[in-house]
Amino acid sequence: MQENTGLLIKKISDRLLSELDYNLRKYDITARQLEVLDYIKENKSCSQKELAEFLGIRHTTVIDLVGKLQEKKLINKKQDKKNSKFNAITLSKKGQSLAEELGNFRDDVEDIIAKGLEKEDKKALIHSLNIVYHNICEYEKRRMENK
Repeated sequence: MQENTGLLIKKISDRLLSELDYNLRKYDITARQLEVLDYIKENKSCSQKELAEFLGIRHTTVIDLVGKLQEKKLINKKQDKKNSKFNAITLSKKGQSLAEELGNFRDDVEDIIAKGLEKEDKKALIHSLNIVYHNICEYEKRRMENK
């Protein structure tokens, strides 16, 4: 059994990402692009800044992601009439359809991950992982403040 928590989480993440990317090839999108579609689907509309904060990536990377999704006609970007600095990003009909279809795929992945876990165990795992994620974010925030 793996005892190093960080290494185990990394190994799980790498495997999940690899499997996800493999399965998404037939849709011509990456796991990161799927995250963007999911976020927009959940929020109906967002800005590039909101996406950068949610994904924990630089704004320039978001610009690239948004551009690729626009090329694939999965999202629409429209300048806000009230605030010219704000671009509202929404799903196109094609993007909405794909996001819904891939929601079923995500449920299948959840079933694979949770196989053998009782409902309470799964709940405890999610709770623990949220604590780990929060701890990492807090550590990163303190590190950035001390630069």
